[in-house]
Amino acid sequence: MSSPRLKPSYQRLDAESSGTGHGNDGEKETRHQKPHGSSWRISTCIVTSIFAAAIVVVLTALVAYGFTSSKAEEARHNYSNTCGNSSSEALSLGCSFNQLMWTWHPKHCPLYANDEYLAAEPENPWIFYTDPHTRQMASGDDWERMLNNEVGLFSEKREHVTHCVFMYVALFQIFRDDGRHTAKQVDEEHLHHCSMMMLEMLRKDETWFEIDVATPPVSYSETC
Repeated sequence: MSSPRLKPSYQRLDAESSGTGHGNDGEKETRHQKPHGSSWRISTCIVTSIFAAAIVVVLTALVAYGFTSSKAEEARHNYSNTCGNSSSEALSLGCSFNQLMWTWHPKHCPLYANDEYLAAEPENPWIFYTDPHTRQMASGDDWERMLNNEVGLFSEKREHVTHCVFMYVALFQIFRDDGRHTAKQVDEEHLHHCSMMMLEMLRKDETWFEIDVATPPVSYSETC
């Protein structure tokens, strides 16, 4: 007997939930639905803002990377140790040939100890050869071809040893002046090779075991 009285109430609730009813319950339902739509719009705005910010960050990073890469490339072009690919290009770029290191150096790179090396044997200047067996001496044309990496030359042991000696002089000058330098001028493997080669030669000297030097006083005043 109570079912007929409850049925209209059920229908009214259904009608109100569909938006056709009037009354407090409908208003409450309407008020309850609005926050859901507003919350969805706020969430959408937040996601959109984050996505837009991410795009801005990525684009800014790409622009910065391009700018940095451009500057790095410009620096390599202006200040690196490159002197072209031929002697004519090297000279046109203001480079000088460092015979001690057997490299072309840009004008801003000092030729440490090169002059001392070239003047080390004033009475017997260095002789270079195109063939170590026939001892054919290199001509001006051979030097030009060598400077263009078209041929290689050969030198005497005295030149090789002197080169190693002045490698260490150059290293001292670099530290003394706190100067800019190329990687080859401070290459550890090269310096180690020079040390081993000179030791091998000196061990063959007949005076190797002679007593010819007194030790210096021990110093207590050094610091670093």
